[in-house]
Amino acid sequence: MVYISVHCKKRIVERIRQAGLDVSDIEIEMNDVLRDTYDKTKSYAVKVKDLGIFIGDDESNHYDRDESNGEVLWLIIRNNYVCTFFFRRRDQPTEARKFSVDEIR
Repeated sequence: MVYISVHCKKRIVERIRQAGLDVSDIEIEMNDVLRDTYDKTKSYAVKVKDLGIFIGDDESNHYDRDESNGEVLWLIIRNNYVCTFFFRRRDQPTEARKFSVDEIR
């Protein structure tokens, strides 16, 4: 089982709602991720869901911004805790080294 802080959950809900989506659009996938089993000695980037719409600012300079952007919701899990989440564009690489983790799921 994976743990997620109240703050992190709240931020995910805020960002999903800002995009005009309903939280129920990701609820099943989030619960599946949180119920899954992970090795505590490894870190993971977990693809939760491709939301099908672009979330965030769609400026051409994707690196000069305060919040993540993209169509895909990802979680980073370390020591069985969700330490962060972000949206990532579909066209970005998804190798473990790009996320600074041991494995991709």
